[in-house]
Amino acid sequence: MELKIYTPDDSGKYYTTNIEISNNGYGVTCSDRISPNSFRNHHEPTIAAIKDWVNYALHLKQRGRSEKYSEMITIGDEVKGLKLMINKIGTRYHLMGEMQSKDTIVTAIARTIYKSCFEKDNDKLYTYMLHHLRLPANVSYALENRAPYHWYKKGKKIEVRFNVRMIGHDLCAMEISDGIWGEISIKQLNIYMNYYWHGQMKGSWKLLSPRKLWSKLMKKEPTEGQLKMMKAFLEQNRTDDIVQKRALELVMSLEKQYPSRLVVKWSKNKTKILAMAVRGKVADWIITDNEFKSDIQAVSTYLFCKDTGTGDRLTYQHGIIKGPICIDNMTRNSSVGDQFAARALALLNDKITIKIVNTISRYLNDYHEEGQDECRLNFDRFRMQDWEGVN
Repeated sequence: MELKIYTPDDSGKYYTTNIEISNNGYGVTCSDRISPNSFRNHHEPTIAAIKDWVNYALHLKQRGRSEKYSEMITIGDEVKGLKLMINKIGTRYHLMGEMQSKDTIVTAIARTIYKSCFEKDNDKLYTYMLHHLRLPANVSYALENRAPYHWYKKGKKIEVRFNVRMIGHDLCAMEISDGIWGEISIKQLNIYMNYYWHGQMKGSWKLLSPRKLWSKLMKKEPTEGQLKMMKAFLEQNRTDDIVQKRALELVMSLEKQYPSRLVVKWSKNKTKILAMAVRGKVADWIITDNEFKSDIQAVSTYLFCKDTGTGDRLTYQHGIIKGPICIDNMTRNSSVGDQFAARALALLNDKITIKIVNTISRYLNDYHEEGQDECRLNFDRFRMQDWEGVN
């Protein structure tokens, strides 16, 4: 079949690849469309949607499967495409002869399917598949973004991040205290991440106090001094603080990169963004901190327009602002700073964003066209005035 993988937005755009599955008598009929919009709670909605499709197409959701299960999937051209064999030997699953967990195998196949939308070379696709098979997505995420961890202090959940390094072919290390690294195998780190990243209540790495985590990684109990130092180190690496700091640094770098197109109104100590003015190719925009936050809308977006003198309107400078416009983040739990940065980048390229976010176009008028200069904010005035909110 020709498989259509839709983009995670409202544009209706999709990418295609060809898939053939042997189905070995299972009689499964698969949809030829994959939509990530139903998977916005996942860290990677597109990959999560493809994984769900693969599980169904390969008949992997059925419990109590025969130990003789085997299946062939061809990705790409029906004759010359990449052929992958998945089978079950006893209680273990294998992909191209390599044993891994079922989830790791499905993830590797899903990523390869998506990659095939843009890459047709079988050798490159096979190498790509092996990389994700041998280095699970959980481990790759930990290496790139640090490994999450949480514990409870006086009933309050404390979330932190550990540095992670690859120190061997199948061995990693996590920095659990200042300069103290504990070794952990790729397999065990994958299990660890299933709980601390995905919340799966499985395996022996769940619900670990700092003392138990130290003991498990270092193979011995910490002294009281070591435990005290560890907790102090963890307090300095809280997730919220790290994420927000990085997001604010990104916004500052955007402000320097686009001095004539982006102005930020900061709090006095520059620890919070109050509002942001963005000059797009089609229009000018104001982004504000949303007082009534939700996981997917922590900031509000407004469009600057000429004042036509009709209807209910919010006057601002020499015109009016329309909004707030409903624009959702694809994923949940992004920090406020991240949402400011993402929204700013999208609106700097508003010509494209208007096409893929269908809630915007109804706010535009005849003045809003690429290159126009009649319907623009006074950035100097925005920069100099105190921000008093949208009212």
